[in-house]
Amino acid sequence: MLLATVVVILTIIVRDTFAAGKEAVSMKSIFLLGFLFFQPSSAIFTLLSGETDMLYVENPGAAALIFSALSIIFLAIFLYAYSKGWGVVRLAHRPTRTPTASIGGLVGASIICVSAGFVCRDLIGTTIPVLGVLTFQLASGMYVAAVAFAAWAWFLNPKRITTAVWLVWMVVLVTTAFLAVEWSRRGIVSVFLGIAWVGYFVRWRNITRGRLVKWMAVLLIVGSVPVILQSALRGGAQGGGSGQKGTGALGGLAGYVEAFGKLTIPDLLAPIMEIAAAQFAGSNSLWLIEECPTLQPYMPLHQLYYLSVHPVPRILWENKPSGLGREMVIVGGIQRVGDEHNLGPGIIGHCWVDLWWLSVPVYATILGLAMRYIDERASAFAVVPWIVIPLGAAAAHIFGIPRGETALFAFNTIAAIVGAWLASAISAYIFGRYDGWIPDAAEEYNAD
Repeated sequence: MLLATVVVILTIIVRDTFAAGKEAVSMKSIFLLGFLFFQPSSAIFTLLSGETDMLYVENPGAAALIFSALSIIFLAIFLYAYSKGWGVVRLAHRPTRTPTASIGGLVGASIICVSAGFVCRDLIGTTIPVLGVLTFQLASGMYVAAVAFAAWAWFLNPKRITTAVWLVWMVVLVTTAFLAVEWSRRGIVSVFLGIAWVGYFVRWRNITRGRLVKWMAVLLIVGSVPVILQSALRGGAQGGGSGQKGTGALGGLAGYVEAFGKLTIPDLLAPIMEIAAAQFAGSNSLWLIEECPTLQPYMPLHQLYYLSVHPVPRILWENKPSGLGREMVIVGGIQRVGDEHNLGPGIIGHCWVDLWWLSVPVYATILGLAMRYIDERASAFAVVPWIVIPLGAAAAHIFGIPRGETALFAFNTIAAIVGAWLASAISAYIFGRYDGWIPDAAEEYNAD
């Protein structure tokens, strides 16, 4: 059943990639890839190898049958909601006044975005306790948008050396900024997915799909190198800890430099195995199915509740509910880990704990409509960087939604898009020149 699910997902992605009249690159495909990676393929790895995460699954076969059935139901509802697009298609095609962008304006926009990211994260985020927690999240999208605007300027004319140098500089600067304070890989992944997103809409949208796949493969290979290297180094950089953020502007970088001097071949192989297991999100989902409600109690629609309360800083709400990944560490009795250590429950594990018959249709429908809105909006305004770039700023978070903590990834998705949109709006006001409505979008909106 799991292998059949993998084949169906791959078939859908390949069909959409090569189908005429459809966007070859979409958030729908990115989400489906994340679902395939973190759920069925991860569970298959556990069933074939017997390897699990920190929590042991005693009877994986029985849990896997339930897991497989829920995965199929979830995908069916997600794809149906995406295809229908109730309400969001019209919303996405609403006419919008958008400014044109010169190459100089795009470079200027990247400066605005990286500056806004620095202010929100490294100034406000470290000095103002309550407000800084929220601006820290917005900064992620601003930093990714800075690289994306630089990439848009370069893709308009790839032979221009100055924009190529500027893009390389922005990639180095933003990647360094992410590594300085975060142990997560999502920052680096966001940077390269942002470049791929921009490359598609600026340059590869109208080329043959075969050439498009080749270019995407090149970006995938190039982007995987720093991701694997960062994965190999981050354990040593953390000093064996499990925190999520570095200590100070250069604290994380110092740890990475020190860890690089001790790097070994096994260190490089370990993240490859971790990638193959997909962080054991499938195994963790199996454990939740097996142990809920015996050890882990049911929590109806917990992810929606956790998403709604997540923006409230814990300093204002000491007993704010924890995520399911943290609860698993506690109820599972995992010892010798940090206070913030959490596991990836997997979205199917979330659905089981949140009462599957209630959560599966709700979560799948919401996610299907959200992906449809992003794809429709980007397609309708494909030539407008001020709209396309913010929509692609959260690609890495969307890829991670199926891993869980689903509500946390969903919040990070919203925060990244909002942060990138704010920085883009400022940039458009300064560097853009308003020419009027986008005709195609307005006509399609009015016709609908």
